[in-house]
Amino acid sequence: MRILHIGSLSKVEQNGVHRAIHTLAHLSMAQGHQVGVLNFSRSARTPGTRDLDGVSALTLPVRGLPGSVGSHAQFLGAESRAALEQLMKEWDVLHLHSVFQVDHVFVSRRGVPYVVTPHGGYHPRIVDGSAAMTKRLWLAAFDRSLLRRAALVQTLSDSESRHVAALQPRAPTRVLPIPIVGSVPAGTDRRREADDPIVFIGRMDIAHKGLDLLLTAWARSTWSSGQGGHLVLAGPADSETNGRLECLIDELSLRNSVELIGPVHGADKDALLARAKWFVHASRWEGLPLSMLEAASAGVPLLGTHETNLTERITKHAGGLVSEVSVASISDMLDRAHALPEDQRQHMVEGAVELARGFEPGDLADDYERLYQDAVR
Repeated sequence: MRILHIGSLSKVEQNGVHRAIHTLAHLSMAQGHQVGVLNFSRSARTPGTRDLDGVSALTLPVRGLPGSVGSHAQFLGAESRAALEQLMKEWDVLHLHSVFQVDHVFVSRRGVPYVVTPHGGYHPRIVDGSAAMTKRLWLAAFDRSLLRRAALVQTLSDSESRHVAALQPRAPTRVLPIPIVGSVPAGTDRRREADDPIVFIGRMDIAHKGLDLLLTAWARSTWSSGQGGHLVLAGPADSETNGRLECLIDELSLRNSVELIGPVHGADKDALLARAKWFVHASRWEGLPLSMLEAASAGVPLLGTHETNLTERITKHAGGLVSEVSVASISDMLDRAHALPEDQRQHMVEGAVELARGFEPGDLADDYERLYQDAVR
């Protein structure tokens, strides 16, 4: 089968959607399928193809207006239109990623069956958040029709299926998680020292990732005394966001117990996970946070809000602790983690590893094979 992902492979380390495309591309290639990735770029001058970690990545140039409005007011020039017409003859199924994408408008009416994966992008907090009117207009003009015409809409959880159905009741949804490829083996030595860190790794999006809730809850918890380990926040942030986080840390008097260390990749990220005592996510909304699954596969028990869409699995496998999306509940979760005896925390390590096994590529390969086979029927 010939499978073309519509998205990007750039910034794989920093972007969950890009990481998902990367993983799915290699999963299908391992099954013997031909796989490519197509993205559209205003900076490209001519159509081009490059190899990214063994995956053929195609780029078509688009034209558009400058500024934020221009991100959606885009169109294809004659050369790109001709190239896209030819491309659509060469692929059996398209896999569209994310939401509110003009790329999807370009490819979805070309007669090729397609799968849509929103990656949590239709969560009510996103739809009704910033630029809500623009999003509602886009839904009415494009995305509701896109969802209805899809061969399948891949959702990452039951709650995401409900979010999609609220926008388009006729969307044919199927729950199927994104596989993970952990880079840190769980190992046999699961003991942690008293000063080993509690870790968050992800984009420093304060509202989305609930970093304001986490820091305020941390200040109210036993951990803020500095006994038991620091909170380490790792991930990319623009200067404005970083400044807001620094101010909040100062306001809450957390300089002695919280560290902002910026992005971590490769061996640095592996080393951080290898010594983490807990991995925490206080998200207000999520699709399925791959960083939590990666941490679990490394043998780090999880602390997460219900909106991570992992709390049912965390509870089932006893792989960590869960909370509501509130300062009081997150603070209580942190205190419970602080008070937990080390032998019980090590038992949760085993639960976290077991939780992550359900997301290994080998366990999900047949499900993705059926997804694409059903899409082309």
